[in-house]
Amino acid sequence: MGVCIKFYANIRQLMGKDEIILNLDPSRRYTIRDVLEEILRSERMELSTMLIEVEEKARGTVRILVNGEEVRSLDGAETTVRDGDRITIFPLLGGG
Repeated sequence: MGVCIKFYANIRQLMGKDEIILNLDPSRRYTIRDVLEEILRSERMELSTMLIEVEEKARGTVRILVNGEEVRSLDGAETTVRDGDRITIFPLLGGG
């Protein structure tokens, strides 16, 4: 099962690339939480402070979309990820 994860802004800088393809076990069910844990395990642990707050109730420092829909409008961190999904991760931007 292949999932494309695209990164933007300072997350892209931390990753050193704009996207990765995760090849996941097709016999298992994966959630956004699982995908984030896999990214942290296999890629860059310094992202952990940005990615740990994906719970619906948490304020969060990033926005995560699955196929263009924000996970907070789906099932949050428990949103199921399917083969071919495109996941987008970008930081919240502040300003005033």
